[in-house]
Amino acid sequence: MKSTPQSSDTPETDPTQGGEAAYIPFGYHADFINYLADNKNLFEIITYTDLMWSGDRAFDKNYPDERFAWNKALKEGLLDRKKIYVLIQHDVDTRPERTLNLLRHEQARGVRSNVMLFNKRVNRRKLAATGQLEYTGYDLDFNFLKDLQADGFLFGYHSNALEQALFDFDLAQQIFRDDVAELRRKLNIDFYTAHGGTPGPNNINNRDLPPPPDMLAGIQWVHNGATPWFDSNYSDGGINSPKRDPSKRDLRDFVRQWKPGNRYRVLTHPQYYHDPCGRSPRLSGTAWYEEVRAAYNSGDSERVWSGVKTVENERVSPLVSGKSGVGSNKVKVAVNSKQILRRFISRTLSLLRSK
Repeated sequence: MKSTPQSSDTPETDPTQGGEAAYIPFGYHADFINYLADNKNLFEIITYTDLMWSGDRAFDKNYPDERFAWNKALKEGLLDRKKIYVLIQHDVDTRPERTLNLLRHEQARGVRSNVMLFNKRVNRRKLAATGQLEYTGYDLDFNFLKDLQADGFLFGYHSNALEQALFDFDLAQQIFRDDVAELRRKLNIDFYTAHGGTPGPNNINNRDLPPPPDMLAGIQWVHNGATPWFDSNYSDGGINSPKRDPSKRDLRDFVRQWKPGNRYRVLTHPQYYHDPCGRSPRLSGTAWYEEVRAAYNSGDSERVWSGVKTVENERVSPLVSGKSGVGSNKVKVAVNSKQILRRFISRTLSLLRSK
């Protein structure tokens, strides 16, 4: 089943991959970021580095020591029990320019996220149809990503190693090593997730690849196959999957369930959010989806996120950014003192490493 990888810059249009397809107005996601930024008295935005790992490497047990340490810190008051802890993760499966657009908005609003990157992107449609491996375009602005990392954003490896190896496990582990090493030439990579991707023989998938034993001490598996604990998770993955209930895909409904003292993860695929956007065949006709599309198409977007309240919380502020041009270049970058300090520390460490 092995073949020589080919290179292709031709844009894909397969809606199951995202490809050229976007299904949700960009403002819906950008205004979620505004919602978090405008209510920092309620929310603590965290990355995987903020978790209390304490040397816990038990990925096969979903890191029980980390969960114990976090809950102990809450109980002892080392963490604020009045805050809602939110981890935002983006899996960059395709159209990375759409992710970069969202990251610029997050940086402007001072909201950090966890961004999972391929080293090489596989044409999953061709792999599924022919069994042949082909790499496609996947352009990233690493200078910008380094600036984001200095501002506290986290970058990880989005493992598609088993697909790249055409489902040869030994080869896949070497590709895993090589991919991480290549990404580490540009960014700090201490965490990884498994990409869904194309299933192989007997329905094996990237998540079935164990991490190379010699890397266990240096990289943490945090999603799709192994994960630290969260009180609840949201994902827009497989947006057109017939197995997912479209009425339960509204991110606002997930936010309405949030309670103080709890920890939540929001996983999005930024390729789905763009202006203009097409229609999702799976979401079309769903009440929340039609409401969101109509609101952003009519310019009445303020009502989409205003009034969304978490459980036991009436202090949520209305959006101050509802008509700020979230999908354009009108957003002003507001770099706060924490961002400046993170950037200074990161660049100082980089200089020390280079000596």
